[in-house]
Amino acid sequence: MVGHGDETIEAQVDFALPTGGDDRSIAFWMKGADTAPGNRMLVGYGNTTDRQMSSVIQGLGGQPASTFGFWGWGADVPSVSTITNDTWHHIAVSIAGTDVTGFLDGNVANTATIAALETPADTTLWVGNFSAIMGPYQGAFDEVIVLNVALQQGQVQSLMKGIATAIPPAVDP
Repeated sequence: MVGHGDETIEAQVDFALPTGGDDRSIAFWMKGADTAPGNRMLVGYGNTTDRQMSSVIQGLGGQPASTFGFWGWGADVPSVSTITNDTWHHIAVSIAGTDVTGFLDGNVANTATIAALETPADTTLWVGNFSAIMGPYQGAFDEVIVLNVALQQGQVQSLMKGIATAIPPAVDP
């Protein structure tokens, strides 16, 4: 894992991230210091070629910066759910074939059907930024997870509740 001066984390993982059009889920806790700057990668991996990206973006494609969406580089799904400043939020995006569901704090935030993904193998996992294309995210992350299954709402809620109890109220990671 490599940390950059702008607080970006880049990790070449020693396990296989979901590839091609395989089912997948990305989930994490985030707390933004400022949702004003948009178009910031939160968590993702892949390449900048048609449908080869799997990532969650703050303020995707001209949407308000206080929103998030799934970015598949041509297979994109914006959300209208609001991410508030200085508040921990649980974000999850689940992809089952070409069906995408975004979750904010355990509730469905958006659904859509996209073109089939073609995410390649051997890509870098990015947390908080993606190369020179986007600026760094200003905030904190916790419990970042990428799974090779498409989580259902009940599973996202269980994941969220299990992790939420691991963060004592007085601790601000």
